[in-house]
This record gives sequence, structure tokens and C-alpha cells, in this order.
Amino acid sequence: TLSEFTQQAVSSEDELAIFPNPFAKVATIRFKLLTTENVSLIVFNPQGIPVRKLYTGTLKAGDHQWQWKGNDFSGNSLPSGMYVVQLRYADQVINRRVILQQ
Repeated sequence: TLSEFTQQAVSSEDELAIFPNPFAKVATIRFKLLTTENVSLIVFNPQGIPVRKLYTGTLKAGDHQWQWKGNDFSGNSLPSGMYVVQLRYADQVINRRVILQQ
């Protein structure tokens, strides 16, 4: 459900940062890995359905940054609203809410 999914969207701001938030054109997503990891970075709608895969693969230790322009898998603009960016690696799942304002 929406409330269960969004309640999970709480973690340390140090682990996964998104700015500006809310955003209109581009959101910058930053995170740091301490070791080389298999990573997935996915955007979900409020119903918990994936709408955009930003990255899936191996990343080396260090700082990483992606940009999301508020679009879906096909490049279409998504409607204004709340979305959840999920960073998954090793045994970690970090969710962060982001507000898109078109």
C-alpha cells in the first residue's frame, strides 16, 4: 500500500541525498559506497511500481551522482507527485522520498 511503501522511505540523509527536493526539472541523487558493490538505483511511484531504472550494475567505492529528469522508462514526463528513489546494495535498501513539481 501507499502508506507502507512511503513509511519505508526514511533513512539517514548521509546515505542517500536528493536535491533540490521538491524539484521541477532535474533532481540530483548522491550517495557514497565504502566498498565496490552491485547496486540498483530505481525510482518508484507512490504505489510501489518502478517507473525508472537509473542504474543497475557494479560501482566502485567512492562518491556517486545521478540525475533524474522526472521521466519514466520511455522518457515520458511523469505527473507531479511524490516518488521514492531506492538505492539497493549488499544487504542495504535505502529509500528516499522526492517531490516532482511539473
